[in-house]
Amino acid sequence: DAMQRVSGMMNPLLESVAVLQGSRLAFRQWGALVDPMTRQMAFDFELSTATGMAVVRKNGQEVSQNHGELHEMFLRAVRLEDIPGRVEEAKSVYQTILEIQPGHAAAAINLGTIFYNEKEFAQAEQRYRQAVAADPEYALAFFDLGNVLDEQQRMDEAIEAYQRALALVPQYADATYNLALTYERIQE
Repeated sequence: DAMQRVSGMMNPLLESVAVLQGSRLAFRQWGALVDPMTRQMAFDFELSTATGMAVVRKNGQEVSQNHGELHEMFLRAVRLEDIPGRVEEAKSVYQTILEIQPGHAAAAINLGTIFYNEKEFAQAEQRYRQAVAADPEYALAFFDLGNVLDEQQRMDEAIEAYQRALALVPQYADATYNLALTYERIQE
């Protein structure tokens, strides 16, 4: 239940990989490790390509043969984002992933967030919309889309995006807060 509330996945036991993290159970989806009880992202110190990682079929789709390579590229891009002066390289890796697999929602979101932070709102919106199209059950994609629409003063669309995120994950506190702020801005 906690995994469903946090991730917005219909069936998290089929759509993610369960990972033992100390005495707790976390789950991995598209390269991110999440503790469903605390709703926090976690750094996966145990991830090792030498030992391999379970590959999950999402929504019944076959996993492509280059899934492992794309996963490694994604993790490399995530690491590059944290290194000062390497954001452009991370952008390039995310763009390569999206050229290979346009439906890689996590890469689209991360690239969109880089554009958002650079105040390139049109490009950020394009990537968030790509993530929403790739995975219409991914609450974070709708939340991020709401944020960029809010920045562009497109309040009705932002409200719709936040409401969609909340429909997927009703306990999404950040989406609730941003939705309230958006209503406040339009005097409702």
